Formats: sequence, C-alpha cells, structure tokens
Amino acid sequence: MWSDVELLTNDDTGNVRLNIENRKESGAALYQVDTVLKISSSVTVSVCPELLAYSSADGCVVIVDQSVLVMDQICQSVLLQLQFDTEVDVVALCQEGQFLMIGERNGNFHLLHVKSRQTLLTNSLIKNSSKG
Repeated sequence: MWSDVELLTNDDTGNVRLNIENRKESGAALYQVDTVLKISSSVTVSVCPELLAYSSADGCVVIVDQSVLVMDQICQSVLLQLQFDTEVDVVALCQEGQFLMIGERNGNFHLLHVKSRQTLLTNSLIKNSSKG
C-alpha cells in the first residue's frame, strides 16, 4: 500500500526553521527540520496510518503500517523496501546494519540480510492451537 517512496535532494527538502523562545533555556534555541523522504500510498487511504521511525548508527528504518523502508546511516539512499501481511510493530538493525529484525503484529518474526535482501529466518512466535 505505502509503496511510492521519494528521496528528496537538498534543493527539494523544504527546510523549516523553528525558533523556540518560550522554553526555560538561556537564549533562543534554533532547530532545523529537513524533509528527506516522502512516502505515498498507491491506493486511497481511509484510516490514519501508523508511522514509526528508527534511527541509529547502523541506519534508518521507517515503518508505515505493513511497509518497511531501510535507509543508510545518513538517510540518503534506500537499501531495502518490504511489504508484510500484517502491521509491523518492531524493527531493529544490528551488526552495523547488516541484519534487520522485524516483528509483525500476527506474531511472525523475520531476520533478513540487508545487502543481499535475503530472508534468513521466519518464525511464528504465536503457536496456533487446534482443538478437535
């Protein structure tokens, strides 16, 4: 659903500067917010999406509902874009961004090698009990 991804160059970012003076800080604080990414849906959106973002020295990850986008450490290039069956609730990059761990709401856990885009492990953490 959230598959249209556009990385913005420095000229397209629409920089916004916020001057926050009402805080109990000495002097004025100056913050800069840069838009580096636009994510759009390929279909009409009827509910507000759940958006999560994760950033570390290993890289940046953006989650929108069932879509996962992995970017490099400075958020300048897309390394991996994935779609899942259910909402993604948790992600983690490890080993200097080589591996991505993903937890879906339905209980599925995935381990992926980022560079090769290969799924190394998929495991259901919720056991289906069949009574009969």
